[in-house]
Amino acid sequence: MDSFVSCSYDDAREKIKTVLILGCVSVAVSPLCLLLRLPTGKLENACLITYYVLYVLLCLGIAVPLFIFTIQLLDSKTSKKPMDYGPLKKGMFNSLAQNFTSDEITRGNTMSDRWNKFFIKYDCCAVNQVLGTTNDFDKTPWCTISGSCQQTNSQIPKTCCKDVTEEDYVNATSSCHATVSAGSYKDSCFSRVINLPNESLKEYQIDMIITCSLTLAVIMLASFLHVLVLIFISIFKRSECCTKCCN
Repeated sequence: MDSFVSCSYDDAREKIKTVLILGCVSVAVSPLCLLLRLPTGKLENACLITYYVLYVLLCLGIAVPLFIFTIQLLDSKTSKKPMDYGPLKKGMFNSLAQNFTSDEITRGNTMSDRWNKFFIKYDCCAVNQVLGTTNDFDKTPWCTISGSCQQTNSQIPKTCCKDVTEEDYVNATSSCHATVSAGSYKDSCFSRVINLPNESLKEYQIDMIITCSLTLAVIMLASFLHVLVLIFISIFKRSECCTKCCN
């Protein structure tokens, strides 16, 4: 049922993955800036300038995408839409209507068994609130093809009855599953699900990612400018050396 959930900032998830990858690369690359300032030993100036140029291109290649994704994340935050529970409810109802074949945990198909276990684990029943003998189960194979509902022995599963466990649900009272007396069965699973904790991205998490992304982008841009200066200094020294040699 998780696949039906529409989470806040869903459109930002892929952007965040890219930002994290670029962030890891920038953290790994940043120390190289310090190495470039160390004595070069036997490295010739031309070779050193080549390293500088490659490092500048690398910094630029990281900083620009980080700035772009930061802007996109800001856009995702400002264009946040309310969570749409419509697909969730529709998906849950279709799953129940198509797959619920038995009110016994080990007698139905895989999805039917999962529904029964879900009713017990999350203390709920059906998708919409059960109000009487007419309910969500009327369209299920359990009621239309074969099962205790189709035989009119039950109107809702025994797993929907209050205070039952996987060990004793078969002993649920008939006033619950047969006559569906008010107060003997559980609330709807849809209301239960939308109140469960989910994995939606929170606004403070988006803010943290934006801050980190922008900080890393600024660091890489600063490294870019710093090494660019070193390139010009190296070129200047090389030109000055050549001038002295010519004289």
